[in-house]
Amino acid sequence: HTAQIWSYSGNDGMHTLHPVEGWGAKPSHEVRIEVLDDYTKLFCDQDLPILVKLDVEGSEMDVLRGGVSLLKVENVQMIIEVNENMLLAGGSSAEELFAFLRSYGFFGFWISPDSVLIAQTANLPLPHRGKLPTLEGANYFFTKNPESISLKMSIR
Repeated sequence: HTAQIWSYSGNDGMHTLHPVEGWGAKPSHEVRIEVLDDYTKLFCDQDLPILVKLDVEGSEMDVLRGGVSLLKVENVQMIIEVNENMLLAGGSSAEELFAFLRSYGFFGFWISPDSVLIAQTANLPLPHRGKLPTLEGANYFFTKNPESISLKMSIR
């Protein structure tokens, strides 16, 4: 499939399929849409660690729903930018994203500006709220094995 991508003037790194109303996005060009699971079969080795970085400006849930075979792999870890305004424009929410990943056994940690991983738990709001500007996204690290990283990282 293809889709219309939108661009924001003054921010060359922020292109989206789901523009936020009032932010001044302009239609840019058509892009081809691929399914993540097609690449999982080609590139994922059960014996090697897999790191996925998602920064798709509001399409995170679309990408993850197209990658369920990858989410079932035990050795996968992810860094996902969570921009709540962009997720809402894409028809989702940060809560839905975290719940979806929890259903596949992932634990989420905010990568704070001082490089400390701060755990996100179901009974707390997202730890970056109130600490970053409202419109800014926050990077979160997701793993199925939080014990293995606690030996290597500073976690709160």
